[in-house]
Amino acid sequence: MLTETQRSSESAEKASNNPTEPCPKDGLLTHKRAAENLARALKAKGISVEVDGRRRTVTAKLNGKSQVVALRGSDDDLQWCFVWPPEGGSGRPALDPVTSIGNEPMSVGRILGVLELAQLKV
Repeated sequence: MLTETQRSSESAEKASNNPTEPCPKDGLLTHKRAAENLARALKAKGISVEVDGRRRTVTAKLNGKSQVVALRGSDDDLQWCFVWPPEGGSGRPALDPVTSIGNEPMSVGRILGVLELAQLKV
């Protein structure tokens, strides 16, 4: 028979092994946990990843090409957004929503699509 502490520990271990599980401590998907989930899902597809917690960005790299996504929005509607360089080299980068947090498989598919397009030689 499991004690309450063992059950809690077992639940936390299961959640840490599942990249789409909410943080077991408070039931909420935090910024940090969302970035960890996305990084884990990208790595599972063979994509190199850099996470910048201060800027709330994840940079995915494949064959010398990279794509940055940033976590933006309010706490009740956080979105992963593509970060596009500013046109003409000046101004602020453009943000284009990809998916809400918690939907990492769809985010990974879209990021992978951008990276694969970048590989094409025209």
